[in-house]
Amino acid sequence: GGGAVSVTGTITPMASVSAVSKAEAAYEGFLSINVALSITLEILSISFPFTASVTYDWGTPSALTFQETASLALSTLSGSIDFAFNYEYWCWDWDDWSCNGSHNHNLLSWDGIEDSWTLFDWSQSLYFGSGSDDFCGTYDGDTISLRTHHDTYVRANASPQGYIVNQSSTEGVWERFLVQCQADGKVALKTAHNRWIQPHPAGGGWVVRQQSSVGPWEKLTPVYQSDGKWAFLTAHGRYLQANDDGSVKQQTYVGTWEKFTVGL
Repeated sequence: GGGAVSVTGTITPMASVSAVSKAEAAYEGFLSINVALSITLEILSISFPFTASVTYDWGTPSALTFQETASLALSTLSGSIDFAFNYEYWCWDWDDWSCNGSHNHNLLSWDGIEDSWTLFDWSQSLYFGSGSDDFCGTYDGDTISLRTHHDTYVRANASPQGYIVNQSSTEGVWERFLVQCQADGKVALKTAHNRWIQPHPAGGGWVVRQQSSVGPWEKLTPVYQSDGKWAFLTAHGRYLQANDDGSVKQQTYVGTWEKFTVGL
């Protein structure tokens, strides 16, 4: 089955911001000047809705999909930038020794801005699970092909070629494998020559051949990858690797050469 968990909400702050920058000057004690630049912002409404949801589906190899969306809606944003010039000086007026005046300028003002932005809209899918259990649930008993990153197919050669496993540019009988899930949850891949894929350890150069029976070396653990491909972990702690020279060996990590597309 599957399901989804979703969380939504809105953040609405109320804010008012003002800033004043002043400069003062006095000239020989007779003139005093005060200059002020003020900025006032009145934020009447900010709407910040967000959604975060997680969807899971156990029908595929344990898939989790994250979806996050947030947007900013701004309404009735008013503000102004003002310039004030105030002065006071000694004018020797018979009634008042001090004279003063001012000039006020509105440099910019605005009101009623309404706009919205999508801050982010992000999604990601993650895949995990119990490895070969998922593989077996899909492919047990089927005959499959393994297509490599080089657009070739894994091939199990016959006796004259030493039962070596390498790659072929086309898909035929030798490029098909019967999936046989084992009691321990691992997988054995049976070839067209009535043998099973067998990865050899370091002493054998990490090559992959075929064996007439199923033992520990013939058991693989499929590991599902986030791009929908599969990696195959061997009994030697390495992964099957399709090299660019046409060989199939083993590697300690999963990269593009260690991922295979399973075909029916």
